Amino acid sequence: MSFKAVLISIIIGVIVYILNVYVASIFRGVLVSLGYNYQGSSVQTNYPIWLLFINLLTTAFLPALCEETTHRGMLLKGFSPAGRMTAIVLSSMMFGLLHMNIEQFFYTTLIGLFVGYLSVVCDTIYPAMIVHFMNNAISVLMGFSASRNLGFDFLFTWISNNIQLSPLLGSLFVLFFIMTLFILLKYLVKLLFRETALKKMNRLHKEIFNVLQRDAFFNNSQEDNMNYQNQNGISISFEDFDRLYHEKSFSLGQTSKLERDIMQDRTPYKMDAISKILLIGCVVISLGITMFTLIWGIL
Repeated sequence: MSFKAVLISIIIGVIVYILNVYVASIFRGVLVSLGYNYQGSSVQTNYPIWLLFINLLTTAFLPALCEETTHRGMLLKGFSPAGRMTAIVLSSMMFGLLHMNIEQFFYTTLIGLFVGYLSVVCDTIYPAMIVHFMNNAISVLMGFSASRNLGFDFLFTWISNNIQLSPLLGSLFVLFFIMTLFILLKYLVKLLFRETALKKMNRLHKEIFNVLQRDAFFNNSQEDNMNYQNQNGISISFEDFDRLYHEKSFSLGQTSKLERDIMQDRTPYKMDAISKILLIGCVVISLGITMFTLIWGIL
């Protein structure tokens, strides 16, 4: 990824965190209205600086690396034969159920939907990793700020105070604020697509075009045997182009050997019985635990 793509991903991560705060608050209100006893999080009084770095490692870096590799890497790829949207939805629900508590299920599933879409659009999971890291890291920093009274949460505090002073104007401001963030998020995703998938595509096409130009130069005397020829004197059969596309994509590091083998394998995908049992078992167990936390919170 380019520096610009990394920077865009960081900004997207900040926006996702802000939106996540309000989405989580709305869902928390729904749970409370159902009679759920929301415990909340207590402010840690003794918060040394070394613990901050440990929390950033265990709560932000490792989950961003491992959970994204699992859900936007293996699961999203594994579900891809069922269709792109189906794969995003299924991997996102698995991501939400992974947390195994009702308080986190809703907003983590929504985040999973977004970063799943981001991974598909950008054709890489690195932006999803950065967004995931930023969301968790800011949450850790907010906890550290609260324990040290650093005031990092001044924006949320200011908005909450104004909503209490004037509920109508405060709610309208929050609505306008969220809509602005969504518009900015859409624009940033478009920029990120240009900096990732579009750049990779242009680079790949350039490499293929160079090969075709070279071959056309040396094979001009054999035009009668060519399958197709355009105005630039470049000709190639579909099978040869498909082979060249996969070879160049692999040599540029845009696809792995596993992905190349999967793309070249034309046989229909069918999940075996053991995979089905494991998948259904994981869903049933995690869903059962998640629903148990809801019932436990109400009772």
